[in-house]
Amino acid sequence: MPGSDKLRDRIVAPRLRYVSMNGRWVIEDPLVLEQLLGGMFPRLKELSAIGWGGGGFSVESFVRTMRSTGGRIKKLKTHLSAIQKENEDELGVYRLLRDNKKKDKDALRTRLICRHVEYVVRKETKELEVDVVTES
Repeated sequence: MPGSDKLRDRIVAPRLRYVSMNGRWVIEDPLVLEQLLGGMFPRLKELSAIGWGGGGFSVESFVRTMRSTGGRIKKLKTHLSAIQKENEDELGVYRLLRDNKKKDKDALRTRLICRHVEYVVRKETKELEVDVVTES
């Protein structure tokens, strides 16, 4: 079929809301994660991704995907290591503590759970001050 190299068939499950894809999944391209969660499952609310590995899966890629879906994904569980406290601002997340259930206008209503530590994902990452050096 002419132009078929430009078109790709894909599976779309528009009613699927809860997915448990536990086990060893290896995807090297982090953009596939966004396509998987955003395109294939447009109404996805919760994902259990326990055991995922490979180059395409990191806490950063999960946070980026959750942010790109506008907070549609409410809960994502992973076995990846908890985020280091000093990296939380850079990623735009903070730990949700039992006594810290306040509303945050800068947060999505989305939770990322890494090894039983629950994080709130902010709408954006905090701006980091960067010195710009220009060559003359």
